[in-house]
Amino acid sequence: TTTILYSLPKSGTVRIRISNVLGETVADLVNGYQKEGNHRILFNGTGLASGVYFYSIHFQTKIISKKMLLLK
Repeated sequence: TTTILYSLPKSGTVRIRISNVLGETVADLVNGYQKEGNHRILFNGTGLASGVYFYSIHFQTKIISKKMLLLK
């Protein structure tokens, strides 16, 4: 389990998606309206193989992607 922290400058629709190295979506963590401010979401990798994954935060016209390593 890991915690993803993010901050929104204003309210709006947010989508947080976990993808594998092939670009395939393995989980959708958030997909909806959120208020401005600091947020946190827990990601539980149970059921996924060890390896490299990416999470992307889609907000308005911006996409922020980060790499993470899942070890079991």
